[in-house]
Amino acid sequence: MIKKIILLIFVLFFQSCATWNGIKKDSKDSWEATKETTSEVASDIKKSIDEVTKQR
Repeated sequence: MIKKIILLIFVLFFQSCATWNGIKKDSKDSWEATKETTSEVASDIKKSIDEVTKQR
């Protein structure tokens, strides 16, 4: 029973990325998008903090 569940999980996981290279590429793309977004958010937060502290 547990083997069937694990097999089902693997089948579902590999449906979207048929190869290991596809999985690595998707992970890399996701990580790059996360880094860019995090960088933008950090910059926006810094600008907001600077604006608030200048007003005081």
